[in-house]
Amino acid sequence: MDSNPQLDLKKSLITSFEGIIHTHHLQVENQITDQNQNWSSNENKWSVAECLIHLNLSAQEWLPFIRQCIVKMSKTNIQIVEFKSGFLANKFINFLQPPPKIKVSTSKRFRPDNINQIKNINENFTLYQKEFIQLVQDCKTICLKQAKVSIPGMQSFKVSLGDAFKIVITHEKRHLWQIKNIIDHANFPKC
Repeated sequence: MDSNPQLDLKKSLITSFEGIIHTHHLQVENQITDQNQNWSSNENKWSVAECLIHLNLSAQEWLPFIRQCIVKMSKTNIQIVEFKSGFLANKFINFLQPPPKIKVSTSKRFRPDNINQIKNINENFTLYQKEFIQLVQDCKTICLKQAKVSIPGMQSFKVSLGDAFKIVITHEKRHLWQIKNIIDHANFPKC
């Protein structure tokens, strides 16, 4: 049987996406209603719905890049090597870690500014996580270190496929942390 030096990373990625689904279920599906999903502590802060819309918009951008990379790399025969995050990707991942060290303005394409985006946000969020899990599973013969993915909104900047998954996970954890803080706010309207 051939050894796969990135098997532990794949297991970790899948576990992380499953954990995100679980956290979302506990935080959002159990505590958020149509009445409180748009509550914000002030006009410059996002609501739970806006955080989820932002994550869904982000997933909609990442998924095609990742899918395209997997399709392209599945046609090659590159040896799978042990995964190690790239220097710049590591910096980006550390920057995204919750709690945020610096508040950054979101680019227009990722802003939750369309009220029509609220429809099915929870179902879509879960579906996107499951799609990420499937994509990790689809990487059986793909080297997560050698395969390169463009970052949405910064197509000239590429990261390894493994780092792309790690960036998505860290970004999602950042906004789930933000959602927890919204729900824990003293004035948040409880169900």
